[in-house]
Amino acid sequence: MDSTTKRFYTNFFRWSKRSVSNLVIPTGGIPPRILPAEVCSAIQTMKAATAPGPDHISANLLRAGGYRLEILVELLTSYLLKERIPDQWRTSQPILFRKKGEKEYFRNYYKNSC
Repeated sequence: MDSTTKRFYTNFFRWSKRSVSNLVIPTGGIPPRILPAEVCSAIQTMKAATAPGPDHISANLLRAGGYRLEILVELLTSYLLKERIPDQWRTSQPILFRKKGEKEYFRNYYKNSC
């Protein structure tokens, strides 16, 4: 593990109740690469029964990807290097689903985004 990554995670886990507004985020350096193990762990913690996004990729499809994981790692790392969030990540289409109860009351609905 290179020293930049080691220093980042050491400081990150040492972090206690500090206000986010007081956080100093170093800029100008090259961000550490995203590790395949980090992506794999994130995919495994995703809820299985969630609706896919506009790309039609579900959590189950990501889990089944296996050997294609390296492609996803490269994409995510490139977003960090470019310091740019893809436009698709900024949009969602909320869908309301009715729970039990009278349909006239908004509290009887929950929102899901795709």
